[in-house]
Amino acid sequence: MKKRILLLSILAVLTAFSASAQFILGAQASYLSGSPNAGTQFGFGAQGKVKLGNRVAVGGIFRTWLSNTNTTGSGSSAVATADAMSQLAGTLELFLGSHVVQPYIGTDAGLYFTNVHVTGGAGSNNIDQTNKKTYFGVSPKFGIQFNTGFISPFIQAQYHWLFGGGQDILIPGVGGAPIDAKSYDKFLTLDAGILFQIGRIGGKK
Repeated sequence: MKKRILLLSILAVLTAFSASAQFILGAQASYLSGSPNAGTQFGFGAQGKVKLGNRVAVGGIFRTWLSNTNTTGSGSSAVATADAMSQLAGTLELFLGSHVVQPYIGTDAGLYFTNVHVTGGAGSNNIDQTNKKTYFGVSPKFGIQFNTGFISPFIQAQYHWLFGGGQDILIPGVGGAPIDAKSYDKFLTLDAGILFQIGRIGGKK
């Protein structure tokens, strides 16, 4: 009897949860400003989350920013530094208001997989060195979700901190002069994308 009551209670909680929850899948384009060697990068990502009571959303996100190359010097002494990175993180968002235009604040926290690749030089001093690091980081954000229906657009801005990042990457250079590349540290991203809202539409009861 007790087991039956417990089972019914769990079923009731799950039913109430599913009735008030909204499942969201999304895709986005991303612009990164502050890449340590290349300056700016472009990327894309995907996310999945559950929105509870039109106020709180929890889930996860994956983004990757494509390699961008900065070249210094010229001719046979040119050195190219390419930055690339991916992010895998959990996300928490708090929504303000319940209207069609719905601002939100939140943060992502998780792993950043970075790759700084330096090539160049001449003769016996040719350079081809890769520095791959994984950092834990957090990224507070502010965004606006437009609850227009099943397919809803959003925009957001985030500032990222990578714990332990910002280190010098000293690479032996041509003629004995070291090349001072940098690891990822702090940077800004701007995202725009679409959300597929499954269940009760945010802002529309």
